[in-house]
Amino acid sequence: RGAGGRVPLAPWSSAALPPRPRDDDGAPEVVTVAELRRFLRDPAGEFLRRRLDLRLPEEVAAVEDVEPLQLPTRGLDRHRLDAAVLDAARAGDTGGLHARLRAAGLLPAGPLASAQLDALLADTGRCVGLYEQWRDGREANPLAVDLVLELPDGPVQVLGRVDDDHGDAIARLRLGAPNGPAVLRDGLDWLLAAATGQPRALVRFHDDGDGMQRHEQPAADPDAAREALRGLLQLRADGLREPLPWAPYSGWAWWEQFTAKDDREAARRKARERWNGGHDRWGERDGDAFRLTLRGRELFDDAATLRRFEAINTRVFRALVDGVASDGNNDDGGADADADAGASA
Repeated sequence: RGAGGRVPLAPWSSAALPPRPRDDDGAPEVVTVAELRRFLRDPAGEFLRRRLDLRLPEEVAAVEDVEPLQLPTRGLDRHRLDAAVLDAARAGDTGGLHARLRAAGLLPAGPLASAQLDALLADTGRCVGLYEQWRDGREANPLAVDLVLELPDGPVQVLGRVDDDHGDAIARLRLGAPNGPAVLRDGLDWLLAAATGQPRALVRFHDDGDGMQRHEQPAADPDAAREALRGLLQLRADGLREPLPWAPYSGWAWWEQFTAKDDREAARRKARERWNGGHDRWGERDGDAFRLTLRGRELFDDAATLRRFEAINTRVFRALVDGVASDGNNDDGGADADADAGASA
């Protein structure tokens, strides 16, 4: 619009898109574990890809003008480095790791980065040591997932597998504290195991700020897990009809703060910080998929959008952390009327 000022863009449609047509033979819709995981990790992107057939270009990493001297601290480069170091430590193959990482472009040249890698290897050794002591020689195997759940639009069959099953528990190793996507991935596998009638504890080895430790989440009740999984599948169906105002990093920041402090306003501030990012930190609002699907709306400045964010967030993390179903509107931590007061905070 010209000199008259800017106005918000209209939503994608005046109402949610109808469900995709189903086969007439009554066969269940098949949703793989990978598809459900991908939706929770990137709900806006999945709406664009699966409902509008829109493929966004891959983000191009910025190239530094100056050769780095230290290990990356965050982002994809850090994820790749941690994964390579952890894989090498679990395989007992850390000899010559410095050279291999440097050849792969994951380790900057120079003594500073080399010393930092030595410190990282020490932390990794403690993590793997705790895991080896816990597993006591047990082998990890995949756990098959094949179950059918009834949803309002018809039956859904969930197919796939859960990795790292040790018979009584699913084990996960991580360098550093879990973030939103990690909690989603691990919690979904934990929930799926229970929903198939094979409940497992979730045992995670990571450093949450107090040193490398073992953290155990007891097995979920199978009946409650199926109800919680049904809620997540319904959330996916809703999210493929219209974009959801929800994001995993910001959602986890909200949930972690709220459960620690029982303070809704503090949880909103934490989630807003994660959503907005900063001068040296990526924010979810900057993702192309969210910018397209939200159409100029701000997640934390609109009361109705904030209420929906909190309701979705409670449904997701009550399922993946507590193993129970929730509509997000009546449980502790769910959306309620005071969202109107907090929307402008």
